[in-house]
Amino acid sequence: MNVAMSDKMREYFERIKADVNEIYAVANRARKIGIDPDHEVESHQAMDMAGRVEKLVGPQGVADRIRELQEQGLNQDDITFKIADEVVEERFGKLSLADKADLAIRVAIAIKTEGVVSAPLEGIGKIEIRKDELGGPDYLALYFAGPIRAAGGTVQAYCVLIADHVREKLNIAPYIATDDEIGRMV
Repeated sequence: MNVAMSDKMREYFERIKADVNEIYAVANRARKIGIDPDHEVESHQAMDMAGRVEKLVGPQGVADRIRELQEQGLNQDDITFKIADEVVEERFGKLSLADKADLAIRVAIAIKTEGVVSAPLEGIGKIEIRKDELGGPDYLALYFAGPIRAAGGTVQAYCVLIADHVREKLNIAPYIATDDEIGRMV
């Protein structure tokens, strides 16, 4: 949705953008001196949720696709599943099975959290396809870390939901708990 803006308002926002760009340039020059462990400013500029998602987890081109889906009227949940499906279908590039699962889940969670918390990066410790030690089929395993809490309980549950969706799309078997594991849970 484009909102009509006065020339004075447009100049105001252009000035803010130019000032921010100059501040980033100064910060990057300072980082290149080498005193800081990282030689670039870690917080990348993004103008909207789609841009934040792409800067946070990628893949390249996902921001434009998110914007397209928003313009088509899809809600946030529909967009998360659509983008996860498109990662699996290799719309954004060819990946290994494990990398497809990892990226699809992380980008979906980044969309759900609007790219403003570290949960997609640091809250999900790792995502891997594991071998069943009892000879069953391989399964998808999620490992959570403390920063997932910043996203909230709903997003934690959503992560499991999207992971199960991605698992099905990739034809990965569900995890089958042993009797001992079930007993410990009970």
